[in-house]
Amino acid sequence: MLLACCSLHAPKIFANTIFYQPLSQDSLITVPQWNALLDKVYEEGYREIVIQWTQYGPTNFVTKGNFLKEVLTIAENKHFRIWLGLYLPDDYYQIMGNNKPDSREYFQRVLLENSRRVSLLEVLSLINKDNFAGWYLPMELTHEYLTSPPNQGREDLNYALQSFILTIDENIAVSYFLSESTPLKAALFDINQLTSMGFKLWLQKGNGLTKDTIAHQVIAKAGCNIGVISENFLQTSANNETFTAKKNPNSGPSENSKHCQKPLTFSLRYLPYSPLPLG
Repeated sequence: MLLACCSLHAPKIFANTIFYQPLSQDSLITVPQWNALLDKVYEEGYREIVIQWTQYGPTNFVTKGNFLKEVLTIAENKHFRIWLGLYLPDDYYQIMGNNKPDSREYFQRVLLENSRRVSLLEVLSLINKDNFAGWYLPMELTHEYLTSPPNQGREDLNYALQSFILTIDENIAVSYFLSESTPLKAALFDINQLTSMGFKLWLQKGNGLTKDTIAHQVIAKAGCNIGVISENFLQTSANNETFTAKKNPNSGPSENSKHCQKPLTFSLRYLPYSPLPLG
């Protein structure tokens, strides 16, 4: 009798998921190249694609005639489930990372713009309902962002995030970046708070695959309701320099410290066989 498959204690199996960060230069990639790339990705075990954003700065990637709509059609024809990213201004990391006095108001304005985009984007005009996994909020969070500016509390930002998620009926995911300076207890507090709000929370380990950070401790202590993003590139720039990276020749679907945590890989661009330009 084949009873093993029906065990009540069998671990939940997640589809391997990969990020795609649209850039304007990707419009040079041909339809045959996209087909070959996504065929290979599917063969490697990936079943979900996260479109990091549909608008970055002034560039809207889902306007009529833009290449991303064609990519979405190719992906759904290959039976991928798709997370649709929303909006990220091109100065987000600069303003939030500098802990400027107006960063809180800036964060709230960007969040409001993302809420507006949810109401404007017609999902079914982009992908079929069965292929839609949910929304992705590209405003990557950190402990520093959630407590910025310092010594002013975090109630306003928490209220803004709660108000945002209450307007959305579908799944909504956001990533939380873990660096060497992230305090362990603070990260676990943030994770509990964000998941309690209703976000699908994906933890991102920093500094590529060559660096072991506190992220591993956080992931080990976090529950099964989170995802883990593994970076499949090798960083070639110093942390205080303009970011550059090269492809990792040994990349594949990410592995986590817990098999019950959703595995995600960043990103499609850095796969060894990807034709997408690096910069």
